[in-house]
Amino acid sequence: MLRNPTVARSVHKQAGKRTKFAIMSVQRSLICLGDITRYKENANDSNNFGRARNWYMQARALEPRNGRPYNQLAILAVRTRRKLDAVYYYARSLATIGNPILTARESLIALFDDARRKLEYTRRKEGSKNQKTTVSDQENKATKSKGNNPMQIWCKPGSHHPQESSASSKTSATSK
Repeated sequence: MLRNPTVARSVHKQAGKRTKFAIMSVQRSLICLGDITRYKENANDSNNFGRARNWYMQARALEPRNGRPYNQLAILAVRTRRKLDAVYYYARSLATIGNPILTARESLIALFDDARRKLEYTRRKEGSKNQKTTVSDQENKATKSKGNNPMQIWCKPGSHHPQESSASSKTSATSK
């Protein structure tokens, strides 16, 4: 037993450094195992990344302050078309204190640019559909909808009894 407090602190500090180094080594090994599993699935043209994801999740659990496991999980999310998960993992990868992965920023920008392009394409597509409808079609829709106001069901917070109202009386229902 060490009786000198200074020597005891020094030994404890060394043991702490060794333990931290061991944890980081195990984490790096788990990430490598996940990468190898992911490469194998890519070579087999498979999108079954469950085993790789498990390796990355174990690595993340060992040292959550390291951004590398989050970055690898984001790569898996992109490959499996889970864009929202990818955004989360890339953001976590950037926000880690110990070892942020700075390339995740470019990956996030690419994801957001892709989403923006898809939104613009959808808006252009909807705009061209709207231009194709004739004025008479629009007039027919307008005359049909005048007599058939859609019904809305409103529930007050804490109440289990819905109140029915038509679209024209929506303002009176909200003013109660």
